[in-house]
Amino acid sequence: MARLGKTKLFARIVSAIEADGWSVTLSSQPKEHPLRFTMTKGQAAHKVRAYIWNLTHGGGSKRPQHEQRIQITKVSQFEPEPEGTTLILGWADAANIFAGFDIGHHTRPLGSSPSIQIGAGALDQAALAGIAIQPKGNREVAVAVRPDRLAAYIGHFEEAHAGRIDAILVPQADAVDFNTLASPEHSHHFGNAAEQAQRRSVLDRLTALEREIEAIRPQLGMMGHNQPPEAMAPDPALLAGEITDAAATIRAELAEQQPDVAAVARGASALQRIWKMLRAARGEAGKFAGAVKDKAREKAAEIVAGAVIGGGAIYGPQIITALEATVAAIGQWFHLLL
Repeated sequence: MARLGKTKLFARIVSAIEADGWSVTLSSQPKEHPLRFTMTKGQAAHKVRAYIWNLTHGGGSKRPQHEQRIQITKVSQFEPEPEGTTLILGWADAANIFAGFDIGHHTRPLGSSPSIQIGAGALDQAALAGIAIQPKGNREVAVAVRPDRLAAYIGHFEEAHAGRIDAILVPQADAVDFNTLASPEHSHHFGNAAEQAQRRSVLDRLTALEREIEAIRPQLGMMGHNQPPEAMAPDPALLAGEITDAAATIRAELAEQQPDVAAVARGASALQRIWKMLRAARGEAGKFAGAVKDKAREKAAEIVAGAVIGGGAIYGPQIITALEATVAAIGQWFHLLL
């Protein structure tokens, strides 16, 4: 994983904020750390002091594999920004995610080569939802945030580090109305850094979804005598084909400089509809298995298992998760166009 120098790390901060429609005026020298600036948008303004380091694995073999950390160098004590916000950030270049830490829990002299940690799980969750939190004990809350939500994180800094992130989360996948987002009444803007980065993220999600579909394709149509609950009636092979077709349409449009947003919306709506149906069907199967009497539980388990093997593998959690991630990523791409 590449380690970026301070100039490039500063650029990640500034470009993320500017891509969200804010103007950034530096009040520190280009190579001076911490980076200091004022961000403005309409009548809103924030003074910011930003410390930043690369986010890397937490150390030697005795450290947990999921642990990520910033190793603090050349700073003996964090200084708060007068009448402003002080950020302590890590940047995970491979994941394209910032980690944020609360200066309120790091006010003392830092000592020799200290580090501050966050879990990789929070980074993964932020990649989907835009932001995620990780309680660390002593009431400290670490935050993982996608670049497109960095400005919102700054604006809601205290709430985020108190564990309240509803105002920063991107819309949930089942709440996105793609037809409205693609309406000709809206102006759609392509080509800025955030849009291009999210476009790549959508393509990555499509690749992951297509990989999951290909993994179960040999099993489609091989349902045994144990049939799944009635909620799982649609033909699995047809659903897989519809997913593949929708993914191909979206991929082809995102390869264009100015995609046809209506075509993307139709493909995304199809994926969203199938995801909701599969999720509901799997939920009904779970309720069915849990409702039977103890003596029949083993038989019920066989029936529910029939829903996730053979042709019913399309109802498996890996397909449902991949669909949700893809729909959420496309929804965020649309929001960046507006």
